[in-house]
Amino acid sequence: MPKAAEPDSERTIIIGIVSAGTLNFDNIDFKREVIHIEYTVERVRIKVDDHYATIVKKYPPKSVNSHREIPIPKPMINLLRKYHIEGAYLLTGDCKKYMEPRNIQRRFNTVLKKCDITIAKFHTTRHSFSTRCVECGVEAKALSEMLGHTNVSFTLQRYYHPSIDTKRDNINLLSDLLPVRDDRQDVSNTDE
Repeated sequence: MPKAAEPDSERTIIIGIVSAGTLNFDNIDFKREVIHIEYTVERVRIKVDDHYATIVKKYPPKSVNSHREIPIPKPMINLLRKYHIEGAYLLTGDCKKYMEPRNIQRRFNTVLKKCDITIAKFHTTRHSFSTRCVECGVEAKALSEMLGHTNVSFTLQRYYHPSIDTKRDNINLLSDLLPVRDDRQDVSNTDE
């Protein structure tokens, strides 16, 4: 039986971005190669007597659209098969204990530091994923559904952040439509 991953192993880094720590192998349909998103987990603040504390809550997704299936890319499905432990959570390898949100953020920060990248919230990976998907030609509707959004405009307005190179590449698509002719004489090379 495979053992749980070390904090900086390929399994933690790659699967952690997809799973947010609470994905269980039971949520993966290996035959259809899809992940079923059936719940969400987050740390919430509650009042206990005269002070506040935080607890981790697991509950159904926010909306009907949030309950979804996400296709798994071929390289990822092979990695998931390699580490498959029936009934276990992906990041812990344990059937009872998942990785809670703030530990995911800590591990994410460790990876960012090792890569000399400015510290960011783990949720930022959803924005990066969305932007890369659009840049690679993923259909906006498909992306919106994979993210669990109710409409495409929200996905594109909130989660897509085109780079200046992407904007330049797109505007240059118009080059053939806008032929520019320069009839001016080049005065810098005249012999007088």
